[in-house]
Amino acid sequence: MATEAAVPALDVAQQIPSYLIYETLNGRPLYRKGYKDVLAKRKTPGEIIGCSDLQAIIVSALHAYLYNSVNRKKY
Repeated sequence: MATEAAVPALDVAQQIPSYLIYETLNGRPLYRKGYKDVLAKRKTPGEIIGCSDLQAIIVSALHAYLYNSVNRKKY
């Protein structure tokens, strides 16, 4: 009698969508934080993939710096 625990790890990995894989190292997938919540339908992919508030602030600050420092006559 086979149980779910006896299912090989490769079969489980093949069921996980590619958008939940953050990176592959040495042939092994590294999953995004919270991927289990997405599989359990407690969260959406956008909730775990989207950028954070801190990232948005950093990008906005970088954009403002570049806008103010670039010579617009030259570029």
